[in-house]
Amino acid sequence: MPVMIWTSDSLHVFYGQYYLCDARVIPDQETLLKVHDENSLIKAGPGHLVVLCGTHTGNVRLTVILCPAEPALGLDAWDAVVDLSHYSAEGDTWLTEWGGEPRWDAGLLSHTGPGWYRLRLEVRGRDEAMKFNTVLGEPVEEHAISIWPAPPAPEQVHKMADDFGRRHWDSSRPPAPPVYPEAGS
Repeated sequence: MPVMIWTSDSLHVFYGQYYLCDARVIPDQETLLKVHDENSLIKAGPGHLVVLCGTHTGNVRLTVILCPAEPALGLDAWDAVVDLSHYSAEGDTWLTEWGGEPRWDAGLLSHTGPGWYRLRLEVRGRDEAMKFNTVLGEPVEEHAISIWPAPPAPEQVHKMADDFGRRHWDSSRPPAPPVYPEAGS
């Protein structure tokens, strides 16, 4: 049973990206570049995660589900599904739009305090969104993020069935390891 569910049709993305960041953490360029070279959907960096959208500029529909434990895996409704680990040093992870503006209405994502979390990102509509440079009005792309406390583990790509993802993801490459905090964090 989820702790909280939040949904918005107005998560605004620029340059096809949004973030999950600990307070005072700015996503780094290196992590952004690696998401294209790895699973094409989400990449962990120190204190943050970068999410890559098919929508270049506009709104995506996003649902955030805070869970006490790993939720059931459902693949049929989604084009791409990836799990990965995130370490929140201070327990202050927030959904953040491009440009660094937190979406406070989504709530605190590190809902059990400091430590390790597992995230499952499920998406559909990236291929449709790629047909447009700007998506105005109703979003054509939808994301769902489930978050639960869990020990660190390598990334797991459960499904990558959209053209956007298959163009970049190489299933023969080993899964990305979790990003551990720097010493002293």
